[in-house]
Amino acid sequence: MANIQINRCPQCQNPMREEFEYCPTCGQQKIKQKETVVDVWRNFLGDYFAFDSKLSLSLGPLLFNPGFLSIEYKKGRRVRYIPPVRLYIFISILFFIILNWSGNQNITRSTTDDERLWNNFFHNYLPKVFFLFLPLFAAILMLLFKKLKTGYVFNLIIATHYHAFLFFLFSIYLLLSMALASTGYFVLNNILFSLTIIWALLYLLLSLKRIYIMPWFSTIWRFLVVVSIYSVFISLSMVIILGYITLKS
Repeated sequence: MANIQINRCPQCQNPMREEFEYCPTCGQQKIKQKETVVDVWRNFLGDYFAFDSKLSLSLGPLLFNPGFLSIEYKKGRRVRYIPPVRLYIFISILFFIILNWSGNQNITRSTTDDERLWNNFFHNYLPKVFFLFLPLFAAILMLLFKKLKTGYVFNLIIATHYHAFLFFLFSIYLLLSMALASTGYFVLNNILFSLTIIWALLYLLLSLKRIYIMPWFSTIWRFLVVVSIYSVFISLSMVIILGYITLKS
């Protein structure tokens, strides 16, 4: 009689058939005897950012379908997409890697001190500012659309998706800007920047219209209030932080 090898799950020690990729008892993935660097990277992305087929289902709507991911979240259709916070963290990390790589080429600066000041702000303070402004943005939305009684948590989801979109959009802009700068097409770069800002604003307007389902007039004036208040807070934070950095140095 041939010897039958019994495989056991390294996590729960229950029997696990050879052809199984995951343990049917605890869900532990089968561990390869010799893992490659690619395996480790894939596991990292899969575990922490759900970086699998969900990526293509999330990034396309995030960039070109305003409000879609937030609406899907509200309807309970969440498994097929990357969770909002994971999506935000992944894209924000990507953005700041690209920003660092680009060397802040799109920032106008005249002296070495100016360069050091802006680099400090964008690399050390900007991520924290936007992360802290997420709940603020959600609070503004909740107050302006309070009659709909959507609740703070859902408005926080909307804020998270929108900020993830902003980081994704400006990541693309930075990459294209570097390509244009290397060819000397600075006029095209200015046009590209203008189009990026226009899409960022139009995206927010369309998102609010689709998510809250209000008449255009009601949506537009609320949109203008959101943009105005948020712009004021961002401007004040920049002045305060840059002043603090200057005094500290």
